[in-house]
Amino acid sequence: ITIATPSGNLPHFQCEDFRFEEWLRDHSQYFANPLKIHELINRDNEFCALCFPDSSIGTVIDLYDDPSLGAIVQSFATKKKPICAIGYGVAGLCKAMRRDVEWLFSGWSITAISNYELARFPFFSKL
Repeated sequence: ITIATPSGNLPHFQCEDFRFEEWLRDHSQYFANPLKIHELINRDNEFCALCFPDSSIGTVIDLYDDPSLGAIVQSFATKKKPICAIGYGVAGLCKAMRRDVEWLFSGWSITAISNYELARFPFFSKL
């Protein structure tokens, strides 16, 4: 497991109960030294899948416009490697383009959080 964030900083985890906190402590070696997203370009041969977990609104703000991430997603898709995006994690797919004019996932069926659901949150105006 390799964790990458835009700046290479530790990701923020929101612990909802003591079991999750315990799991984070027991598995801290997996996220103690995150890479910067751009460091993953041309390294897709080192990984078998790409996963964007559901997270906070930070995911939407940090990932939706990252050109490096778009190139990484495009590379995984071209090589038919699994790509998983959960909840807000779908923001990581936004910059994946085909020929700079078409979204890579045009024509695909993707389930994500609806605008209606997003509009109920106080951070909606910041999107």
